[in-house]
Amino acid sequence: MIHTMTPFRPRFHRSYPAPVRESWPAARACRSLALAGWLAAGGAAAVQPDPVGTQAPQGIEQILQSAPKGKLTVSAVLVSGGSTSPVPGAVAEVHLFHNNRPFKQFKVLLDEHGVTVLEDLPVIMGVVPLVRVEYKGLTYQESGPQLNASAREGTIQVKVYDTTEETPPWRIPMRHIMATPSPGGVAVTELVIVENPSDKTWLGKDPDDKGNRPTVELTLPGNAKDVKLESGFHGWCCTSYEGRDLRVRMPMMPGQARYRFSYVVPETEGAALLCFVAPVLTDHVMLVLPDDGTTVSPAPDAAEVTPRASAEGGVKARVYQFDALRPGQAAGLLVSGTLMAGSKPLTSKGLPLLTWLLGGVGCLIAAGLGLLVWRRSSKKSAGLAKQHPAQAA
Repeated sequence: MIHTMTPFRPRFHRSYPAPVRESWPAARACRSLALAGWLAAGGAAAVQPDPVGTQAPQGIEQILQSAPKGKLTVSAVLVSGGSTSPVPGAVAEVHLFHNNRPFKQFKVLLDEHGVTVLEDLPVIMGVVPLVRVEYKGLTYQESGPQLNASAREGTIQVKVYDTTEETPPWRIPMRHIMATPSPGGVAVTELVIVENPSDKTWLGKDPDDKGNRPTVELTLPGNAKDVKLESGFHGWCCTSYEGRDLRVRMPMMPGQARYRFSYVVPETEGAALLCFVAPVLTDHVMLVLPDDGTTVSPAPDAAEVTPRASAEGGVKARVYQFDALRPGQAAGLLVSGTLMAGSKPLTSKGLPLLTWLLGGVGCLIAAGLGLLVWRRSSKKSAGLAKQHPAQAA
């Protein structure tokens, strides 16, 4: 299940900026601008904001000292066998972000109950806390709601897990593919949700000669190129693309993770083969194309497809859905037509605007499926809570 505020947001592999030491000139300007509203409201009317960051650091700190303070309660629990237990003595890193930029960082030690309380936090400008806890060599993280002058207190619980060498029965609940035919080929954007239903973090397959241990493996169309990682990935340091396989070389934590990426499939003799192979049990594959006059036919040896038309968001599109794909089963389409004829090479540096419009259409169409996945996860959680009342508490 997804332990987040929205059904599709992953609980790990987030795209937060890496915490860094704050740069005083930039930090002073950011703080001054954020404090302006509070100062104007009478909190410290005699002190004027310093938008260019020339005021002395001591003056800013004095203002922050007189501003409202916040409190954050942090805890860590080990999830195992459907129940939870505290993680005493763990080290937690607490990062405060303002406008998606790192603002302050704390390192604290959890007590014998696996809990610590941070007080006197500078929340006047509005900060989002992110907590990271290391457990058995892996880092788990969780974010909380924004703390500000009207909501000064928050609680974050970080769940950690034991590790395993055994491959869990991971699956793909949804794989959505937005494809836009253009002269030279097809621009593709994929959104893939991966689920690990177990309560252990899988370390990955046997390491290769470089020590890499892949977990998620996705097969792309045969001649896909110019692959761009957009969200959900840690970066190319922990991801590879070889042959047809896009591999994530990071441990697979329990719950769901979302990966978004894009690439280009060049046309060959006026046609492009969009063929995908399910690495594991895949509940739904949805392929969305604009209704642009291109010809679409089933890919050779592909699974049975259900086509339908859509006009969501005012964009006419064709939707092709493949359901219940077995491991190794192929799904896909052969796209051809005069629109694709042309010698201009297509790259993902400037994906056609229609790709992003179709992305919105795909999200609207997927909302129903996403709700079903979310409800199923919620029912599973409710079942666990009934079996283990302590966890529900």
